[in-house]
Amino acid sequence: MGKFYTLLILLVLLTIKINSQSISTNTIYSPTDPFLGGISFNIENTLAQTIRVTSISSIHTLNAPSQNAICKVWYRTTPVAAYPGAISTLNGWTLAKTQTKFGLSTSISPFVTGLNIDIPAGARYAFFIESDKTSASQFVVQPKRDTFSNAGVRLIAGTNVGYSGPLAAPLSTPRGFIGTVNFQPITPCSSMPSAGTINFNSGFCNGQNKVFEIENYTFGENLNFQWQSSSDGVNFTDIIGQTGFLLNRTMTTNSYFRMKVTCTNTSQTAFSTAVYDTLFPPAYCTCNNYPQFTSEEEEEILEVSINGSSRTSDCSNIPAGAGLQSILGKVTDWKPLGVFVDLKQGSANLLKLNLGSCGTQQNARSAEVFIDLNGNRIFDEPSVYSINLTNQDPVGEVLGVINIPSNAGGGQLNASNTKLTTAT
Repeated sequence: MGKFYTLLILLVLLTIKINSQSISTNTIYSPTDPFLGGISFNIENTLAQTIRVTSISSIHTLNAPSQNAICKVWYRTTPVAAYPGAISTLNGWTLAKTQTKFGLSTSISPFVTGLNIDIPAGARYAFFIESDKTSASQFVVQPKRDTFSNAGVRLIAGTNVGYSGPLAAPLSTPRGFIGTVNFQPITPCSSMPSAGTINFNSGFCNGQNKVFEIENYTFGENLNFQWQSSSDGVNFTDIIGQTGFLLNRTMTTNSYFRMKVTCTNTSQTAFSTAVYDTLFPPAYCTCNNYPQFTSEEEEEILEVSINGSSRTSDCSNIPAGAGLQSILGKVTDWKPLGVFVDLKQGSANLLKLNLGSCGTQQNARSAEVFIDLNGNRIFDEPSVYSINLTNQDPVGEVLGVINIPSNAGGGQLNASNTKLTTAT
């Protein structure tokens, strides 16, 4: 394994540890400029060997342990030397990774970890670290440009480099990034490599694009990576063109996956433990293709109760076990928890909704419930059952009765195949 180095830009002190050693230096940066979006900076490798950027940390403007942020790291193989324009693939940028940061902090903490961005010897790369929650940077007086150095690696910010704001137009400049970039030099492999472990979200809907990521593998030069797949877990074949750290795959059938790593210096090969990914039951996937089911209206459905069985959410936390499509204060994806309740066919089912608000109250007084009776993922007649519920109060309980026909197919209601909307 290579040695780990840490390049830290702190509010008062820069601390870098190298093999239990530390280097400290004063710095001028402090959070004077809040922004929503991201900020750019350059990383230069002056070493005679490649380095790998493994994680980036920064700060938010709010201490909120119960709130989460979606963070992204973009990079470009040419440095920022003037206004970069939109941060997009069309402008030469690569999205390295998207990661959920659990909890906001005004102290430096990891935004994105598990990065695999290799910077060759002598190269200078541009970076853009992004968050969907407000971050902060240092306002830099022109024409100042600041350089923070350690172990042959330099972080460059300020005039003609540091631009903050939304991806489409990061116009605030000059700005100085406040945070941490972790990296390590890469040395040639000389023994049996480690193929690491595969990180992924288990289960998929038919036709869903998924990402598998290899972690904890051997760092080194002269390593070849190859993703493999199998239908039986015994006979594996190479997946053509999939030789990076991420596997992007459109899933249609149950499959095994593993990573093959070969050290070309020694001709030794290692394999990761295979993982098995399976198709979700049809009811789980019913609503996946209906983004119009969520609304920007401020009224929220905080509880759904059917025949005494309830699922609840609030404005502070996404419920444990909820799916990745959940958005705090807007929508809760209950699909990972499976079938909600068995509906009684040919008789009444008592429904209760609790309407509330996670923002400006819009005085919702009614709701609609749609149930896809045959589970074909299409809410159309005659397979759809719907009811309208009204309440004279702006928010609070809305009650109704669901009468499922005796000839309905299955009689099961999953939270994912129910469309709930509110109206003012």
